[in-house]
Amino acid sequence: MRTLSALLLACTILLLNACSSENPVIPDSIRMREVEDAVTTWVDSLQRAFPTDSLVTNRVVSYLERHPSYFYGSTLAVMNADSTVRLSPYWYRSGTSFTYADLAVPSYEIRTKGWFADPLAKRAAVWTEPYFDAGGGEIWMRTYSVPVIINGTIVAIATTDLAVTR
Repeated sequence: MRTLSALLLACTILLLNACSSENPVIPDSIRMREVEDAVTTWVDSLQRAFPTDSLVTNRVVSYLERHPSYFYGSTLAVMNADSTVRLSPYWYRSGTSFTYADLAVPSYEIRTKGWFADPLAKRAAVWTEPYFDAGGGEIWMRTYSVPVIINGTIVAIATTDLAVTR
């Protein structure tokens, strides 16, 4: 009986360590590919008909509504001609509804975030490494970001967050 108790305790400790915030698990490649395909399709539609500022938030929400719940959150960071961000409505899942955060506020320092800066600099789609979304969804996630390029100019960065399972 002692051996079984010791074994259960050891398994519990291993499970807790595996689930700690310091040990995120990379999402599987199938889900990552689904995100890549969805964002690419979304960016294609944005390049054909970019929304007015008043419609951007609706486009983000409607994009999330059309995809599975493991598509955790999304934003479309819209830039001015000088590459400053004027609009970045971030919508993420919270229970059975969506929660909003404005990522274009100066205190967020959007230009320093890898999910924004890397695709802007590379002019290409990128995945972030797993990170903890402190102050937002309070979860571990990875972000897939794609520049929206119209007439050779990056006008926005479209993203989707994929929750990292433990």
